Amino acid sequence: MDYIIAIMNYYGCFNGRGTTKSNGKKKLRVMLSGKITVVSVTSWLIFAVFFAFLGIGLKKEKALFMGILCVVAMFIVILQSIFTYRKLESKPQNINIYQREVPSNLRPAHVRLLLNDGLIDEISLSATILDLIDKGYLDIRSDENSSLNKEEIFKNKNLVLIKTDKAEDDLFEYEKFLIRWMLDKYGNGKEVLMGDIHKNLINNINEEQPNKLFLEWQGLVLVAFPIKKYYKMRDNNSKTWIYTIFFLLGIFPIIPGYGQVLAIYGLGCLAMANPKCILNNLGVEEKDAWKDLKKYLLDFSYIQDKSIEMIKVWDFYLTYSLVLDIDTKANQEIEEFIGEKIYSEFPEKITNDKEKRILVQRLKLIKNDEIEKLINKELEKYNM
Repeated sequence: MDYIIAIMNYYGCFNGRGTTKSNGKKKLRVMLSGKITVVSVTSWLIFAVFFAFLGIGLKKEKALFMGILCVVAMFIVILQSIFTYRKLESKPQNINIYQREVPSNLRPAHVRLLLNDGLIDEISLSATILDLIDKGYLDIRSDENSSLNKEEIFKNKNLVLIKTDKAEDDLFEYEKFLIRWMLDKYGNGKEVLMGDIHKNLINNINEEQPNKLFLEWQGLVLVAFPIKKYYKMRDNNSKTWIYTIFFLLGIFPIIPGYGQVLAIYGLGCLAMANPKCILNNLGVEEKDAWKDLKKYLLDFSYIQDKSIEMIKVWDFYLTYSLVLDIDTKANQEIEEFIGEKIYSEFPEKITNDKEKRILVQRLKLIKNDEIEKLINKELEKYNM
């Protein structure tokens, strides 16, 4: 069982786990509240069209009428999804257009998770590396006679990533794990060439399946995220059962035609209008504050003639500009640097006995009591 699935099972309040497709790559992601997205709508529509044709086939004498009913059911689901979240989630009270300071002490990976309903991807990982550099746990060195620029770290493979002597007591487990992953596995424990990190991630040099390590890293990011501070859990078992029964009526044609219409409605509501957890008031305000920072950075990034001081300011915000999905040249460089193998297995299986033992030891944390201990330990670092 994947580590991240164990975390999801422990909380038992997420809408599920799915994949998003970007640049031809399938990205595994957790969906906390399950808000309507292009991916969720597309997936549901595929099933909806199947049930629609099935229902029309079972009621050929009323084909046009059944087709209209199916379309109406689809529209009702979309509208119900929109109004469900509007009803359950409050509107932000903060009316600021801009937020010039970092709103809170949320780590970059957690900011991305909050803004994207559970997304933990290569941008989350890369921003964590930059954040560790900002905070002095890592450093970069160039063997060339050129000035160091943080924006170049995922482009210049001759840069050296260095572990500093700063104590790691305040770091989250996912941050410590990332340092061990990059420095110990791909380097000598003290430093590593960025080019070597790239080669190991895309070529499976050490026979260790980067996607397995990434799945575990995702789980550790989720463990450290203060879910109960920003989300409220919902008891919606009765609705879940009703929607499930509607869905089953489409699979088993007890009510030919009309059962398939109910299945379209039931499946759509299960996927997009029946959240198990939603943002609470504090979560709504926190999310809005980070969006206000994004507005500020977007306008700031349009300024062409930046002074030396302004460049320093932008360098400070670079880490957050990544997780806020601000279009910078670093985003594409990161995708090319990390590669696609963190989202899929290499054809080869793990054959190294030492690596097998290490992975087994790590996955011992999938026990609920161990997960709870780790969550409590992590939240103390956020002072929560």
